Amino acid sequence: LATISSAVESTNLKLQNLEYRIGHLNDEIRICQGFKIREVPGFAFDHSQEATSDVEKARSSLSLEELEKEQEARKQLLGTLKQVQGDKQQAAADLDGINTNIEGLA
Repeated sequence: LATISSAVESTNLKLQNLEYRIGHLNDEIRICQGFKIREVPGFAFDHSQEATSDVEKARSSLSLEELEKEQEARKQLLGTLKQVQGDKQQAAADLDGINTNIEGLA
């Protein structure tokens, strides 16, 4: 009877341990599910892909830096383009004013 009681107690302890571990893992799963990442339009993450090597990570980081530099250069070019377009419109308005003045003189 003592050995059966000991076996039951041992099994109950194992069960409690497993229930504790299940609860802990469920908590970790909830935390992970609540984790938000920045969405990138047009990008679908492939969960089946294996982890990349350090070399691939370095290349990816370098590519990201290059893309960020290109984006900044494009922003500067866009600003310059808008300024030139504004100058062009002002010049066209000035030219229209000059033409009006010339017509008034004739």
